[in-house]
Amino acid sequence: MKKVLCMFVVFLAAMTSVFANGQQEGESGSEDKVYLTMGSWRTDDVAQIKAVLGEFTKQYPHIEVVFQPTIPQDYNTTLRLQLESGTGPDVMYARSFINGVNLFNDGHFVDISDLKGYDENYSDANKSPWQTPEGNAFGIPFIAVSHGIYFNKDIFKELNLSAPKDWDEFLVLCQTVKDAGYIPLANGLADQWDINEVVLMNIAPNFIGGREGRLAFDSGEKKFNGPEVVKLYEAMLSLEPFLPAGYTGIGYNDSQALFATGQAAMFFDGSWTISAYDGVDFEWGVLPPPPPKGVTEENICFHADAGM
Repeated sequence: MKKVLCMFVVFLAAMTSVFANGQQEGESGSEDKVYLTMGSWRTDDVAQIKAVLGEFTKQYPHIEVVFQPTIPQDYNTTLRLQLESGTGPDVMYARSFINGVNLFNDGHFVDISDLKGYDENYSDANKSPWQTPEGNAFGIPFIAVSHGIYFNKDIFKELNLSAPKDWDEFLVLCQTVKDAGYIPLANGLADQWDINEVVLMNIAPNFIGGREGRLAFDSGEKKFNGPEVVKLYEAMLSLEPFLPAGYTGIGYNDSQALFATGQAAMFFDGSWTISAYDGVDFEWGVLPPPPPKGVTEENICFHADAGM
C-alpha cells in the first residue's frame, strides 16, 4: 500500500503541468496554487481518497485536489459528456481495456508512458489493462478486485451445509436453502452491471477455462457461440429458481440488504463490498464459484478495475 500511495502521489504531482482544466492563481512568496478535480465511479471511496489526498497535500501543499465521484451506473456516460464539453475532471478513475482505450483514442486521456517511476513500479501485466494495443499508457494501475460468493455461515451451520465441489452440488445446496425458507441467492436483475459483473464474470472463468480460455476467445480461436459459452449461460439460467421473488426489479443495493439482514444465504459479489458487512449480526465467509461437474481446476475472477 505504501508503494502504491507513493506512486499515486508522484503521479498527481507530475500531471499538474499537463492539465488544461487545472486552474492556477499566483500567491505572493509561494508556488502557484493549483486546483484539480478527481472523477470516479466509486462514491464509496470518499473516506479512503480523503486519506490519500491528505498524504498528498502534506508533500504538495500548493496543490488542492477535490474528489468528485459520480453515481456508478452513470459514470461512463457522464464522464464522456463532461470530457466532450470541456468540463471533465483533471484526473479520474479510468476503466480498464476498451472503455479506457476509446477515451484515449478520442483524445481525452494523455499518454503517460514516460511518467517517472511508471516502468520501474509496475509489471507489463499490471500495466496492460490501461494501455492501448500500440502500448500507449493512459492510466496507472490503481484498483483491482476479486469475485466470489458471500455466504452466511450461521445458515450453513443450521442446515449442515458445506462448500459445493461443483455446479451440480451448488444447485442442490441452493434447493436445500430454499426448502428451509431462506432466499438462496440475493442477486437481482434491476442493475445490469450487477448481473454481468458479479454473476456472469464470477462464474465465467470456470466455464471457459480460466485465463487461457479467455485468451482463446480474444484471439478468435474459440467462438462466443461455442459450447463453453452455451454451458455458461445455461448455468446462469439454472440460478433463476433461487433468486428473490420479483428479482427483475431488485437492484444491487437491495440485494446487498437481503444478504446483510440474513434473509438470503448467499450473494454473488466482489471484494469491494467487504466493508458493508462489518456490522452484520452473523458470521460470514466467501466461497469460490464452483466449476462445472467434471472440471477439477477452480478459477477465480481477478478484475483489473480502475486505473488513474
